Amino acid sequence: MRDPRPVTASPAPLRPPDNVVLLSVVIGLLAFATLVWLTGHHAIIDAPFDRNEWVAFGLAFVLASMVGACELISRYRDNPWMAACSPPGLCYIGANGAAGMIALYFIRHIGPSTFGLKDNLIDLAFLSGFGAMVIIRTKLFTLRQPGGTDVAVGPAFAVDTFLAAVNREVDRRRARIRTQVVAEWSRRLRDYDFKDALPIMTGGVSAFQDLDPAYAARLKDVLKALQDDQQFKDYSSEAKFFWIGFDIMTVFGDKPFETLFSELEQYLIPRKGVPPRSP
Repeated sequence: MRDPRPVTASPAPLRPPDNVVLLSVVIGLLAFATLVWLTGHHAIIDAPFDRNEWVAFGLAFVLASMVGACELISRYRDNPWMAACSPPGLCYIGANGAAGMIALYFIRHIGPSTFGLKDNLIDLAFLSGFGAMVIIRTKLFTLRQPGGTDVAVGPAFAVDTFLAAVNREVDRRRARIRTQVVAEWSRRLRDYDFKDALPIMTGGVSAFQDLDPAYAARLKDVLKALQDDQQFKDYSSEAKFFWIGFDIMTVFGDKPFETLFSELEQYLIPRKGVPPRSP
């Protein structure tokens, strides 16, 4: 009889809620402070801030923030919301929003006609919001360090630092969840022979129609090595399932991984007569 309880790891908290809320409030206050500072220089643009200008700066902030969020989502497809909601991710999104407002301010300060633009606030807000990435990706010059590495001097350095921090944060959180799920499934399958599982795990690669051939070939090579390579001959079935589990989860994703190992368990039960283990 199949155990109805699925093997799932308790989700890792993104961050204590109060810290995320606090960081969001800080980003909002920084954005508000930037806007207040810009409004304090209204004499430079020869007009006080009215309702339309507040709307325009708010729109620039939202659009620029969306551009930053989209970049994070495209970089971390495995769990994009974890990347966007991490403290470094929120800082990065907020920095993009602030850059959008500053870009709008300077366009109005220099004069839209300088860039061949009409003085239409909404148009300028869209231009600033979507063009903020160009500003914060700017490299003023590059320094060559004694070790041979290049360091970009300018806003791009801060952007790369933020993205590196986001990458480390997301990787650490995903590692905890992945380890829990793979370990639990490895324990459930430890009474079965790894050799008997090879046909199902190898065939599971064919479930994907657009899987990169290089990923598929690597996965099959690892499966073959775990079975035939002498360096793995003393590994238990549990260790082999644990070893290959990470590769399968990386290629398949979380839910297809769960589906494959669940079907694998049902395939192995009648061959050994071993009832499924409880998680």
